[in-house]
Amino acid sequence: MALLSPALLWLLALAPILLFFYVWRARHRRFVTSTTLLWQQAIQETEHRASWRLPIRHILLLLQLLALALLALALARPAASLGVAHQRIVVLDTSLAMNAADVPSARSGAPLTRFAAAQRAVDDLISGLGPADSLSIVQAGPLASLVTTSADREALRRALRALTPGLAQPALPDAMALARQLAARPGAQPTLTVLTSRPGGPASAPWDPCQATDLPCTLLRFGASDDDQAVTALSATCPPLAIPGDCSVFARIVNYGATAVREPLALTVDGLPLPLAIADATRALPPRSSLDLVFSAPRQARTLALSLGRHDILAADNVRWVALPHAGRRTVLVVSDDPTTLDRALRALPNVTIRDVTPGGYADAVGAANDLTVFDGWLPDGDLNVPALILGVPSGNSVFPSSRLMRSANVQDVGDRGRLAQALLGDVDLRSLLVARAPALHLPLWAEPLLSAAEGPLAFAGTRASDQDTTASGAGPGARMVVLAFNLRDSNLLRLVAFPLFLAHAVEWLAGSASLAAAPGDALSLPIQAGAARLLDPTDHAVPLRGSADGSALFLAPQVAGAYAVRQGATTPQTLVVNPVLPASAESPAAAPTGAWIAAVASVSSLLARQEIWWAVALAVLALLTVEWYAYGRRT
Repeated sequence: MALLSPALLWLLALAPILLFFYVWRARHRRFVTSTTLLWQQAIQETEHRASWRLPIRHILLLLQLLALALLALALARPAASLGVAHQRIVVLDTSLAMNAADVPSARSGAPLTRFAAAQRAVDDLISGLGPADSLSIVQAGPLASLVTTSADREALRRALRALTPGLAQPALPDAMALARQLAARPGAQPTLTVLTSRPGGPASAPWDPCQATDLPCTLLRFGASDDDQAVTALSATCPPLAIPGDCSVFARIVNYGATAVREPLALTVDGLPLPLAIADATRALPPRSSLDLVFSAPRQARTLALSLGRHDILAADNVRWVALPHAGRRTVLVVSDDPTTLDRALRALPNVTIRDVTPGGYADAVGAANDLTVFDGWLPDGDLNVPALILGVPSGNSVFPSSRLMRSANVQDVGDRGRLAQALLGDVDLRSLLVARAPALHLPLWAEPLLSAAEGPLAFAGTRASDQDTTASGAGPGARMVVLAFNLRDSNLLRLVAFPLFLAHAVEWLAGSASLAAAPGDALSLPIQAGAARLLDPTDHAVPLRGSADGSALFLAPQVAGAYAVRQGATTPQTLVVNPVLPASAESPAAAPTGAWIAAVASVSSLLARQEIWWAVALAVLALLTVEWYAYGRRT
């Protein structure tokens, strides 16, 4: 048996008050009378009696104390486990926001992280398992995965303690789909509990994961503060090798909180402080605002890091790294009837040589040494196996077939979980993008979505294998592609500040670069031989590499952010940057609605499927009061 509201047992504190009335004997008042003859015997019996007395063998007192105890027990909602077996399914958020330390702790006084509070809640669920119950733990990190399914409480606790929050965004929809698959197994009756962080932001309605299932579902959210500031973007461009000058660095800092702060900034190059004015600057950030910074960095540097010095609830997003590009000159083939606008944007990029051809001249130019090809509203017939930036998918093509236009091409989702979305859109703000029309395409199996509308993807990227559609996104042999389904002239993208940034990231990724990027937890295929290379983590410790099928090295990026160095013989080291994955929108990964306390760990036992028996205890109280009244009537 368990108590669903144990706090109401405080009613037992009324028992001493009840005892007080029986122990205390009131003093008698004196009256003047004509004779005491008739009162003499009564005076002799009470004259030397003490004011305090023990309630010895007082049946009324015993009945009243027992009634009080049963009443407190009934209000505490006793519940007994049902005889049927239950399958508890727990979806546990292990994302970046769960690192926020803003959950008060009654035990230690120091605030707990949201993940630690969620672990305590799951531990309470494990403690409440019945003898025939089992529990499954599904973690919602960058990918959804089943941690364990067991009826052994100690095995469940070991698996729970082994989990840690990561630095990416949660794949909650995928985790809910996995939970539904687990619940579909025949056998015990399933119940679902989702433990996650705060809603997405103060201005938006939170998505309720329990709405995605018909199972009995309880949602617990954790978080009490929105005091979070973050470095949301950091990118660098360097001039061509023949032109002297430093690299230009762009940074964006966001205050997600509802109060203004003064944020100290620190800039380091290859681990050493940069002797610039910005390195020791303190910048004022109004509530819910962003600050864009542009500064210079020496072009011979390899990595640069910008960090925030003020303490807030989430330290993991207070620093960001970037690898300065040192790629050679690239040749970009532009296939367009009117390449003027694209040429102007491409000429602003360093180390880029542009070749323009019309669609009719593409067949003669395709054999030349081009690092990548930009297709502006046109695609060739047949297979396409070159690194390509496709700006507008034409109707009637065989590579990305489409039979109709979207009824509504409004941007509804910006990809923010995958490695490619982070590399191509990490510092690109596309919230102002408007698209008039776009073809309704199916997302290829090899692609990762970047922008989505209600009826399909608006932009996607990946590595497409020749004559097949089965290559995983961003890995394996084949041609890299970045695809915008809509024509540039059917949108306002050319007029947005985001377009040059997106174009620079697309060219860098399509043509390949000496610097690499990965999201925490990604499996990254490095273009090096596993046996002849060393990968050093941010603390200069060697990280083991695995060989992949194509002879390259497979690196499973750990949940540690920073700059990694890839060394292979005497060649120039490559730089691998691992940054936290922040939401693509302007919402904090740890924000909570102003003044709101979300979720609590208390009363987790109420999530267990039990049969309450308070009504039986209440009947017992009523019966005792009846007996007490009868005993009182007999005495009087």
